[in-house]
Amino acid sequence: MVDKKINANQDLVAVVVPVYNNKDTLPYCIDSIISQTYKNLAIILINDGSTDGTDAICEEFALKDKRIKVIHQINHGIGYTRNIGVEAARQSNAKYLSFVDSDDVVDKTYIEKMLSMIYEYNCKIAWTELRWQDISTINNGIEAPKYPYTNRSKRINSKKLLKDENRRVKYSFAWGKLYDISLFDGIKYAEQLYEDGATTFKLIYKAKEIVYNRSALYVILGNPNSITRSSTSLQKIEDGLNSVYIQKEFYKDNGEEYLEKCSYAAIANDLILWYRACDSMDRQKADFDIEGTKKKLSDQLKSHRKNIMKAPNISLLRKIIIELCCRNMKYSKYYIRLTKIYVYKEAVINKIYKLILRG
Repeated sequence: MVDKKINANQDLVAVVVPVYNNKDTLPYCIDSIISQTYKNLAIILINDGSTDGTDAICEEFALKDKRIKVIHQINHGIGYTRNIGVEAARQSNAKYLSFVDSDDVVDKTYIEKMLSMIYEYNCKIAWTELRWQDISTINNGIEAPKYPYTNRSKRINSKKLLKDENRRVKYSFAWGKLYDISLFDGIKYAEQLYEDGATTFKLIYKAKEIVYNRSALYVILGNPNSITRSSTSLQKIEDGLNSVYIQKEFYKDNGEEYLEKCSYAAIANDLILWYRACDSMDRQKADFDIEGTKKKLSDQLKSHRKNIMKAPNISLLRKIIIELCCRNMKYSKYYIRLTKIYVYKEAVINKIYKLILRG
């Protein structure tokens, strides 16, 4: 049953679906959107130059549901496509906007519950957790979430969230959120891979606070062909790092000294993880200079060492491991494993840290 407050308001919500060569998952995606319990939707499908028949699927659904608008364009990439979607949402006079990727699906109450969160907490962004579902099981329907939806949502201060490196990846996703469309005034997605990592934090910062619910209403279908879920490439490394550098410069330009210091946690994390990704690649299949790229990543980590060690949101244990990586990147393979070891007493950790600095 639709919430009475929702029913009384009936704000138009734009659901933007960037589409590129997802003919196998797209029907499930669209079905999950048109089946929403909240009906006042503008469903915008943007075909970004697909070559696998996806365009025909978009048009077929548009004939079935008058709420669907299809935009066809030559391939421009995901950042450009999201920006087209935002503009189309504005033209539809939507008050709110949500992105759903074409290889994902959403719970039938997704929009209704996200709107309820926004109305109740008077925030401009609602955020729900995501969950994974094997695509081979989708014919049986969307699986029930591990954590059933409750009304116990949580208001989070934007700056407090943005300093939390452990949640950066999740809060950076464009999808799994409902935005007040006014937040996009003056903000556009970067036209690169990891476009949301270079942009979503700006929306969160502008909103000042958001409302979060741990119930996983957004569902990712297992799809190895997804851009950000496929193998490592030089472009992915460069664009991924560019996202964290954009974040650092944004905070600097806006006089957010504390958040700028915190941004070095993301820089250290991504430099080490991209190094690890290169290290695990098949040298015979790589189309770029792996060893040269590893050296550049290592050199960047060393160049930022001083600021990384001053970052207030990096634990002492993690700083120790980063210090070891600065000395020899062979320790990068232990980065994730060792940062999860919290059994050491603080006194022991401090002693180890002092010994490292002396050495």
